[in-house]
Amino acid sequence: MDVIQLIIRLVSFGVSLFVLLEFVVFCKVDTIKASVCLFTTVFLVLFLFIFLKRYNMTMCKECHNQIPHHILPKNMFKSFMM
Repeated sequence: MDVIQLIIRLVSFGVSLFVLLEFVVFCKVDTIKASVCLFTTVFLVLFLFIFLKRYNMTMCKECHNQIPHHILPKNMFKSFMM
């Protein structure tokens, strides 16, 4: 199921990137300015992803699923870490 979801997300990302790049090249805004805005947005998203630490996960002992740290209540960390 995860592979299918990954493929769907990659295809949708590819299509949206194609449409965005096509707009950047053919819109009435200067291509250089639009490209700078595009790259600034990409770096901002990467920075926020790293800063918010959405990739930190903890393994649940009961269901064996990955749970993001930001969802767990603070008092649950001790029981998950032991």
